Amino acid sequence: CAQGFRSIQDQHVDRWLYKAKISDSEAQALAASHITSINCDREILRQRCSSYGNTIMSRWKKKSRSKRHGFLLEIEPELYPHMWFQPRLGSEVSHWREGRKYRIAWLLPYLSLEVLETDPVRLLSLLYNRSHYTPEQWATFDSRQLNAAWNAGFTTVDHSPKCIVMHGYKYGSVVPWEKEQAHRMDIVGFPRGNMVLEAQSFLLRFLRKVVEHLLEGIDLNSPGASEKWTQMTSSGFRQTDSVEFWSPYLNQPFCAPPIFDVDALVSLARTRLELAEDHIWLLQTDPAYIRQYFKSLSAGAHGEALEATPMIASNLVRDAQMCFFWQSILEECENVKRLYWTFRDSIYPGERLPQKFDRGLGALRLVIVTVMDEHSEHLNAFVPDRPGFRDAWINDYSCPGEVRQKRAKEMPAEKLYVEDRLDWLMLQLLGPPERKGRYDHAMLFALLDDHLSKSPAAEKARLDQTLYDKLSDLAAMHELLVAVRLHRPMSADWSPDDLKKTEDRNIWKMIDVDADAPTIGHEERRAQTEFLGKRVKAFLDVPPPTGKQDLAWLEQSQKAREALSMLWASIRANREATFRFGGVPADDIEANLDILRADSSPEYIAVVQEARVRILAKIHVWAAKPTNMSAQTVWESKDSPKSTSLPLREQPKTKTRPEQPNIDTRPEQPKMKTRLEQAATNEADEKGTDTATTVPSKDRPMVPLTQQSINILSNLFPAEKESAPKTVDWNAFVQAMADAKFVARHSGGSAVTFEKQGSSSGKIVFHRPHPVAKIGPVMFHCMGRRMNKWFGWGKDTFCVAS
Repeated sequence: CAQGFRSIQDQHVDRWLYKAKISDSEAQALAASHITSINCDREILRQRCSSYGNTIMSRWKKKSRSKRHGFLLEIEPELYPHMWFQPRLGSEVSHWREGRKYRIAWLLPYLSLEVLETDPVRLLSLLYNRSHYTPEQWATFDSRQLNAAWNAGFTTVDHSPKCIVMHGYKYGSVVPWEKEQAHRMDIVGFPRGNMVLEAQSFLLRFLRKVVEHLLEGIDLNSPGASEKWTQMTSSGFRQTDSVEFWSPYLNQPFCAPPIFDVDALVSLARTRLELAEDHIWLLQTDPAYIRQYFKSLSAGAHGEALEATPMIASNLVRDAQMCFFWQSILEECENVKRLYWTFRDSIYPGERLPQKFDRGLGALRLVIVTVMDEHSEHLNAFVPDRPGFRDAWINDYSCPGEVRQKRAKEMPAEKLYVEDRLDWLMLQLLGPPERKGRYDHAMLFALLDDHLSKSPAAEKARLDQTLYDKLSDLAAMHELLVAVRLHRPMSADWSPDDLKKTEDRNIWKMIDVDADAPTIGHEERRAQTEFLGKRVKAFLDVPPPTGKQDLAWLEQSQKAREALSMLWASIRANREATFRFGGVPADDIEANLDILRADSSPEYIAVVQEARVRILAKIHVWAAKPTNMSAQTVWESKDSPKSTSLPLREQPKTKTRPEQPNIDTRPEQPKMKTRLEQAATNEADEKGTDTATTVPSKDRPMVPLTQQSINILSNLFPAEKESAPKTVDWNAFVQAMADAKFVARHSGGSAVTFEKQGSSSGKIVFHRPHPVAKIGPVMFHCMGRRMNKWFGWGKDTFCVAS
């Protein structure tokens, strides 16, 4: 009810008082006038776009930005001039009464002069999606857009005890309040429901005026054309001059209305799980990849108070946890999908949800919120240590062995938005996802993209790659949460205590509703982290193999592999102890630890052995022809993994804490600096990995490409004697993937989803490189390993298209 009516307590404050109380007949007349206007304007828009779409599109696109600005102002002088109305308003008004003069902006916060004049595609997409889809389909989204205005009391509302129907042929009708229907959001209290209708009515009226002005001088009785309009709307929208298609999550106002698609939920959760698992797989099997990751993480060390290695170790454990979290979210999504198809004939707007499906939705929502809360806590500790934000925080070392962060300077949020928008964004993105009054995550991620696109290189560089990647997990979780929240009829808010009684899936065995249950103490956690930090240091203290691949090279490669395996054996022991402490059954523990055994898998051991044999054969040839040998720079990543794995496998099995290996004290820095060289070297080793997992050429379908695309994508799988390119331009890679029939969509944060089109489908997520959109050789090679794993690509996959 709080989302449909003002509470009695709220009405004691001026800004939440109702403007007036209206009679039932007045309420019905007001809602009916909105519905009549909506239906009339939408029908005219559909007719005009169907008959004269080409003219509308051509005339709008031909206008310069300044002419678009004047055109829009002439049609609607009250349009707010700037993007990001809600956060911007705080720095422009000093009292809530001043904010009420921007009623249109509160009703439609995404609609502004700057938005529409900057990119002509936005207005065209808005025109298509609002005329093509019904107001009922847009109702849940439009109501969600009113959260800020409703919660902050920035709009005046009239009171009626009645409600407005939000579904079906009675959409917009005024009816009496009924408890169950209101809680399912089948009906909404008149004060809020009337705002939804008012927003829809204004938007369609505005779009109708735009179309009428664009068609001035056209004889509407003569036939027109719309084949270009149809082609544009069917192919999808993307930002002008962008190689990636719009993400519905970040550009929802300009895309089709959100619908509950259970297959899309499962697909999103699965692709994120695959990304998290592939990250862990590469960390276990590619020394060049993990060294690059360590270098990125070490930029956030605490300096002299604590070494970098415990912080790096805690993030490795965190990465393992993220796999478990995404496994749990996927499991809940698959449960919802199973229940949906079981009860689909009983799920209708206006009807009570089947209880099992209701519980399934509630369980999924609760798991997502729980994981988002936990991830936000992690980011709360992570952000203050990043180089780009460290100056805004002070480290407090008063507690022995513990670092706490507090703001270096307290500043009102509206002032921080103006003076340091990136810092403001980091603060706003964190915290409970369903906290009342918070900004919508989707709007914040869209604002982050916009800010980065307009910022100089130094500002972009403040947001480092590791933090940007972690934010993409937050974006994906929120996208799932919104999809669940927008389901109609809406599910009940089930409590953990209720769900724990009936749900037996993976994460429910870890959720303890007993507030007095024992937890791992701070000192024990610190001791575990310090121990893992020593394992990290032991790995970093082993120099990567460099130079010619001779016996010394093999020996050094094996040492690096052994140190890496000892690190992961300790992480497995850490995770096992955590699961056992949480009361997880032994069989489930083993299943959860499988992802952390990549370095001991038979496939990987075979790859390592094959590489070792190959290198020994080369050494034999070199020994036979010593004068003919040219120095070969084959890089650490691949060959090193291979040679070490065989003897390594037995050591990681031990669950006890082995003694620290005696290793040189500090050749740590120099080793990290040589990573770019060995990054390229990583390729040769990687090729060995490819041979173990690639589908035989005769069974793998060829991918026809232009020669330019072949030149780019073939570098994913460099031959042993080839030198990898130093960097690959991201946009060139996206275009080459488009040539291979993969559609790219930005998914929030650094994540970009590539979806295969045509007879064979599939998705894969890559992180867009940041702050410079260039893919380094280590990352590009690892992207090749992932394409080989999921799509069977290899060096001989591509052919020139006829």
